Amino acid sequence: AMTADDMLTASVRAVDQKGNRWSVVANWTVEHNTWSDQNILSQADAQATTFRPVLASDAPYTLEATFTSDEGAFTARIFINVGHGDLFDITLSATSLLEGDTSDAFDMTADDGLAFTVSANDAEGNPIDTSTFTWTIQNMDTSDVADLTASLLVDDLVWQASLVGSWTIAVTGLTDGGAEVVRSVSVNVGHGVAVALDAPEPSFALFAGDHAQIEVTGIDADGNRFPQDVLWSENGGDATDINATGDATYDYFARRAGTHALDY
Repeated sequence: AMTADDMLTASVRAVDQKGNRWSVVANWTVEHNTWSDQNILSQADAQATTFRPVLASDAPYTLEATFTSDEGAFTARIFINVGHGDLFDITLSATSLLEGDTSDAFDMTADDGLAFTVSANDAEGNPIDTSTFTWTIQNMDTSDVADLTASLLVDDLVWQASLVGSWTIAVTGLTDGGAEVVRSVSVNVGHGVAVALDAPEPSFALFAGDHAQIEVTGIDADGNRFPQDVLWSENGGDATDINATGDATYDYFARRAGTHALDY
């Protein structure tokens, strides 16, 4: 067996009945069920030839040498299995789950995610199994790195966004010499749609003429917290005494004495 990176030099000799051996010029050919180009042999008619495979294959190649003399034609064969060569390149593709966009840099919410496809090949373009590659995710704000390999393999290479932040997701393969081949995508994740709201009540009693500041926080399905604008009602009707003063920040003017129920 050999790889698509290797070469094999074969030579042929004739043998008589007494065991004498001598070099002869033979006609060299190679046979394969999907490869017919004879240019992978350095010589067609020679005492020796060099086999330089391109295509890796589960089916063996047959290297055949035929020598013709006055006594007839004689043939010798070698069966050769060729596997892929050393890792040369990785191709990584990522598609957003909600929008279907393909890129190497994404802006998305925590409600979205990415579906990855990855392929690898040797210098001749022969495919290489990627199941042993490692996947990592790095928080670009903290430089922390976590291993994603197990979870991505279980989820068929689908990653669900979760925490807000800037992230780099990378896949790494190793060459036979231990060199890393890395491909990555970057993702900026913002908060998702609010599934809960939080607005702490003022911790003090108000008197007519007082003001209270209220900040409303939204919480998405992943627990990310963020300022959330809301609509207000008071005692089941219009809330005329509360006004927005900033991003999800409101000022309540205690105009009238009494108990007031504010809903949002």
